[in-house]
Amino acid sequence: MRSARIGRRLLVAVTASATSVLALAACSSSGGGDSGTGKSANGPGGGDLSKTITVKYGNNAVCHLVMWTAVKNGYFKDEGLNVKASPQAGASAALVPLLATGKVDFATITPGGAFFNGPSQGFDVRAIYSEETPIAGYLSVVKVMVRQELWDTGQFKTLDDLKKPGLRFLSVGTRTGGADDSAFHALLNKMGVKESDVKEVVLPDATTTAQDVINLFKSDKIDIGVYNAPATDIMEAQKIAHAWLGYADIMPWYQDCLIGASAGYIKKNPEITQKFVQALMKASQYVSQAKGKMTPELAKIVGDVTGFTAQQISLSATPNTTNNGQMSIESLVETQKLLQSEGLIPKPISDPSTLLEGGPLDAARKAMNITGPAVVPNNATGS
Repeated sequence: MRSARIGRRLLVAVTASATSVLALAACSSSGGGDSGTGKSANGPGGGDLSKTITVKYGNNAVCHLVMWTAVKNGYFKDEGLNVKASPQAGASAALVPLLATGKVDFATITPGGAFFNGPSQGFDVRAIYSEETPIAGYLSVVKVMVRQELWDTGQFKTLDDLKKPGLRFLSVGTRTGGADDSAFHALLNKMGVKESDVKEVVLPDATTTAQDVINLFKSDKIDIGVYNAPATDIMEAQKIAHAWLGYADIMPWYQDCLIGASAGYIKKNPEITQKFVQALMKASQYVSQAKGKMTPELAKIVGDVTGFTAQQISLSATPNTTNNGQMSIESLVETQKLLQSEGLIPKPISDPSTLLEGGPLDAARKAMNITGPAVVPNNATGS
């Protein structure tokens, strides 16, 4: 079926007011951007802990809750790090070259085309931390949504029901391999269809907000959408669309939100990198105490970033952060296969595990008495 394209890829661009809110939060001395002025003695080649560390983080999906919490709760300051953090709207693909060229020290990244193509383009960026690992009972950050009126007909029981003629799929225009893009194509693979077999409604990534997506469902412009929380949870709570499938149903191996740094920076600043990871682990443990529930404290953090109200956020859940940063090799292997099938990776990496740098996380886990290695074969073997 011919695609009805009306733009480029959808990636959430939060409202300017939301960005302003977090920019203020990031600069707050009570846990914001300027997170400390530590002057600890350097470890072996560890780098100067008093220098400013620049951090960029995505502000569109709750899978970044660990980074948001580390910034808000002042965990970087606790580690003696002077962190200057600010949000990055839109696709994380733009952050890969910024990391590789030293314009940013650490950033949230998605295992998309820019990440896998980095080595062939001279961008040696490594993942040092996974913010979450999808498991049952916790939030699936990306969900397959069905317009509520359609869901209430009872016609959707199996994936074959998504093959009904005329269904309009919210899709993605700019092929970057982001989380929603990857989930959309994983869904098509599960359905056993090609992209050309479904009718797509594609929105521009630079100007589309989460509210735009909600409005599309409300105005009967789309029937099926693969999208991010918290917007998905809000749509379900308001009976706009039903959350049918999640990562566990279509891609249980997937780790969608990583923290990255350049290989050169990691090598030059091992102590800073380890302490940075330790701050993230403190945030992971703080979030995991909620056991998948969205507490008022976490709702406040998410609301400050995304622009939704704390009341709206309270309808959501939290991702599984009990992996304490563990990174899965299987996730990268399977993601590369998926992106390669989309034509996003011209030169596949023979060993995707080389994109994972587990040294800082291994050291941090040891320092914090947490068992288990930084890098595991798959999600099921993590601890």
